[in-house]
Amino acid sequence: MTTAILPSPTQTLPDGRTLEFHLHSLTDPSMTRDARTQRAAWRLDHLNMWQAQIEVLQHYQPWYPYDIAHEYEHNWTTDPDYCAEGIALFEFDENDTVKNEDERSQSIETHMRDTARDRVGHRVVYQTGYVFVPEIAVQLGRYTAQGKPANAVKPDLIVMPSEEDLHVGKLLPPEERGPRPDDPVPELVLEILSESTAQTDLNEKRIIYETLGVHEYLVYDLGGKRAPDSPRALLLYRLDTDGRYRAAQPDAEGTHWSDVFDTRIHMQPAADDPEGTEAPVFQWYDQEKGCWRDCASDKQRESHAEGRAEGEIRMALRMLDRVLPPDADRVAVEDRWTQHGLPDNVDDLVFQVVAAPDRWREVLDMPEAPAPRSH
Repeated sequence: MTTAILPSPTQTLPDGRTLEFHLHSLTDPSMTRDARTQRAAWRLDHLNMWQAQIEVLQHYQPWYPYDIAHEYEHNWTTDPDYCAEGIALFEFDENDTVKNEDERSQSIETHMRDTARDRVGHRVVYQTGYVFVPEIAVQLGRYTAQGKPANAVKPDLIVMPSEEDLHVGKLLPPEERGPRPDDPVPELVLEILSESTAQTDLNEKRIIYETLGVHEYLVYDLGGKRAPDSPRALLLYRLDTDGRYRAAQPDAEGTHWSDVFDTRIHMQPAADDPEGTEAPVFQWYDQEKGCWRDCASDKQRESHAEGRAEGEIRMALRMLDRVLPPDADRVAVEDRWTQHGLPDNVDDLVFQVVAAPDRWREVLDMPEAPAPRSH
């Protein structure tokens, strides 16, 4: 799981809102490991009082397995699986200092969400939790510090089953709908590794998703996350016929076939970023168009295509300007071509106008001008 950990007291959310945080300092004595351990012990002895404190939080969720080992404040937590919207995650290093966030992770999530939705629709959700039945948590030995089943995870991105299976439309439109406990299991989950979550994502989370029956599990290492010298890599685990994950091997270009996306996928580093300081881009291969696609590249191609079309229209109009009669409505021709596109046989049409200028409207398939109104 990627973290939203801040070295500063504010965070700007995707919707533009700014949150302020109230840790007194990055090395607040009340947030040392010993202090947190002592608070957890006190909470265990005073569960009812602690539960009452939790329930007054504005973001309190009755179904969530809150853990006495973690802090839950009105706008931040130390629980990496906490699912409430707009709550920042703080993690601490071995010196009890808040860790700096790798900002590339957030960029990967948002761009992958938009690109993946172009391929599989609004089944793609991110920054949301997934709750599973407590029996699975018990089966896996996953408990909170006070002994309750820890049956919630917060992946970085989820691809849910088809909209028919999700019964979309009962309450919310698909783009506003997150997973529900009674939903079928996700088809695909993505986790972006950080130094502190790498082992959890590669081991504990992998076992959870395997047990749940998530068909494909994607893990992305931005470099140096699995180990100090680990290279950037997209890992893909897929359920085999025995219900166990098998690591899929990438091809020579480093791409993977994805059953969920029904095409090849990869993370493409920026061409001008050999050091990996910028966020790589998730792409899927469009067999029909013969190209790798992502939102930014699609917009760039559309912009180039529009620019080419505008240039072709200007060139055709310059040719027409030389042959159209003085009373011809050149603006109407430009508007029609801009709206409907340039005719494929525009060169032939220009030659026909040269041969019969007075028939320009008929040749160019332009509607007759409205007759002037009589007074």
